Amino acid sequence: MTLRSSRLYVESYGFDAKAIKERLKLLELTIDDVRHVEQLQKYVIHPSVNHIVEEFYTYLFRSQEYARFILGQEQIQALKKTQTHYLLSLGEGFQNYEYFESRLKIGVAHQRIGLPLSLYQCAFRKLHQLIVEHIPTELNEFTTEQMQLFLNKIIALDMSIAIDSYHITDINNLETSIADLKKKQKRLRRLAEIDPLTGVANRAHIIDVLRHECEKRSIEANEELSIIMADLDNMDRINDQFSYLVGDHVIKEVAQKLRIAVGDEHHCGRYGGTVFLFVLPKTNIEQAKQVAKTIRMLVTEAPVIVNFRAINVTISQGITQVNQSSDIIHLLRAVDSNLHKAKSHGHNAISAKS
Repeated sequence: MTLRSSRLYVESYGFDAKAIKERLKLLELTIDDVRHVEQLQKYVIHPSVNHIVEEFYTYLFRSQEYARFILGQEQIQALKKTQTHYLLSLGEGFQNYEYFESRLKIGVAHQRIGLPLSLYQCAFRKLHQLIVEHIPTELNEFTTEQMQLFLNKIIALDMSIAIDSYHITDINNLETSIADLKKKQKRLRRLAEIDPLTGVANRAHIIDVLRHECEKRSIEANEELSIIMADLDNMDRINDQFSYLVGDHVIKEVAQKLRIAVGDEHHCGRYGGTVFLFVLPKTNIEQAKQVAKTIRMLVTEAPVIVNFRAINVTISQGITQVNQSSDIIHLLRAVDSNLHKAKSHGHNAISAKS
């Protein structure tokens, strides 16, 4: 294990040298307490560690609240082993990164199994009590008093570190969950806006885009705005001759060409069936005609290949420019009327009128 990996939680949770020093100062832990660590381990922990662990788990098993987090004899033995290791390391090198790392892991572990902090704190209180009860009576009063003072401080240190990592892990998990939810919402919103066959905007979304652009135009000094309604010619013939599955493939392939034709600065949506609607911000009717010509060129320049068959496709388009009095219904009626004029003039035509 590298030094960096052995300090994963210390680095992640901001326990640099300054933070460690401040925590020790807050709890009045000093270099003099190193001697108290030695005394605590020599006179209390090492001689009594097995008794303390057994009494501790006897206490835990009496409570259903704790027992529900412990499943099976194998887990019990593993927990007792871990608790023994914890006690044998209690206070050892408390001023070092490694000590903080090991205590931070405890908080993370408890958070991951869902142990409430209240139960963790109650268990820590009991562990503290058991350690005190195993301080030998033959020690002089001064040593006993100093040992208890140190024990109060080191238990408070361990608990504070574990609680820090518990809370931070909880918050990080919550933030991750929120981020995941936002991503999921974004995906769902995207799916709700997309036509499943073509991958362009569906009818509802392209109408929303048009409404938004009309509102923006009224705010931004009557900025130019045009729309195109386009219909693939002779799709009934294609469906009758080749099948509706082939027809769907043709619509899908043409839609990809339409997206390329209008680019990222304009909006393309499937209005229904073989009809597409284009919203062109910052575009007057003459510029819209050029876009329509580009659409026609890309759609007609090469056939759609389905099952090794070349299917030629043409497209008719109506264009209108948004004026000051235009509303959505008026615009759609106007552009639909122009589309019908284009189709009446012969397929692959363009009809424009503001």
